[in-house]
Amino acid sequence: QREREKSALHRGQSMRYLLCSDGSAASGLAFARLSQLVKEGDTIFLLGVRTTSMQPERERLVRDALEKHHAELEEQGFQAEILMPAGYPREVIVATAEELEVDVIVLGSVGMNPSSKSTLGSTSEYVAVHASAACLIVK
Repeated sequence: QREREKSALHRGQSMRYLLCSDGSAASGLAFARLSQLVKEGDTIFLLGVRTTSMQPERERLVRDALEKHHAELEEQGFQAEILMPAGYPREVIVATAEELEVDVIVLGSVGMNPSSKSTLGSTSEYVAVHASAACLIVK
């Protein structure tokens, strides 16, 4: 995996991106940054994680954000796949990135419950530490 990541990042080959969204403003910024990075031939996965405590309106917010991102990518000529598995977000993100063999995980620095004292949320910190893929954390 590491060798594939290094070669794709350094030789300009097509990339595999995983955008993680919880419907927050930071996730929107992460999508905007991803939109600037992708190029023809890249593979894009849009991930929203359903938690056991997630209210239906919150799930709809996440799904709507992913569908909006999907439509915007299609308008730009890219194809993307929406994924909404259930589980604990930080663990699902890392596991999904491994399973899909992505090169870069793109996510916001803080989610829907930002702490005023922290510049990096617990999910983004966990992903940065535990994922083998490169992480782009957008704030």
